Amino acid sequence: NISSSDGESIAIKNLKGKYEHNGKSIYDFISDYSIENLSIQAGKNEKVSANQVEIDSSGKAENGFASSKLDMKAKSLDIEEPEGRHYLETVTAKMSMENLSIEALDKMQKLDSNDTEGFNEAFKMLLSKGITLKLNEFSSKKIREGSNKNMIDGFLVSSTVTVDKIKDFKELEENPFLILDIINASVHMEFSDALYIELQKRPELAIAALIFTPVSKDRKVIFDIDYKNGSLKINGKPII
Repeated sequence: NISSSDGESIAIKNLKGKYEHNGKSIYDFISDYSIENLSIQAGKNEKVSANQVEIDSSGKAENGFASSKLDMKAKSLDIEEPEGRHYLETVTAKMSMENLSIEALDKMQKLDSNDTEGFNEAFKMLLSKGITLKLNEFSSKKIREGSNKNMIDGFLVSSTVTVDKIKDFKELEENPFLILDIINASVHMEFSDALYIELQKRPELAIAALIFTPVSKDRKVIFDIDYKNGSLKINGKPII
């Protein structure tokens, strides 16, 4: 248990795990952990509790670049916030990072925490090689919203973001909008019909639902969002 005087706390029950370094680089590793219960109190009315959590991660270094994967599963997730309560069952999160410059990462690790200029230079080096970030899956099979007693089918989200190699940082600093031309992203979202109806009760999401028409299939509501070369499409319809 770790707590602070302002009411924030973290409680972990029955943590087990192992870490194995299996290569010449610190970026070659595998690890797995399990937690019976994890509880985080962020504020007076903000709390997250996760049960039977399993976390697997791995990293690999090859040809001057590092990649890593992180898979997490939880039997249940209970979220309390001022706007309401959310209970999720069978939660899965899978993500990965690819094409990370080891030279840039090593430089970042050796820097003093106050060396802002050095960090900026290392970060530029990291971006200059191009990187790929993936959320392979974020899903929950069943959800209960607010004071509802019945569970409903959940959701699935996946996404990929790529940053092309940046050759001229001076030009980018002079015109920051150029970043829009080197970032590509795709997002796939599926919500059960019942969950989509619940989400529409929120004013900010209800407005978005009126603007962006989803695709309905197999009792699911689907959004496919693609951003490429400064052009944004939702379910194939150009927005920008």
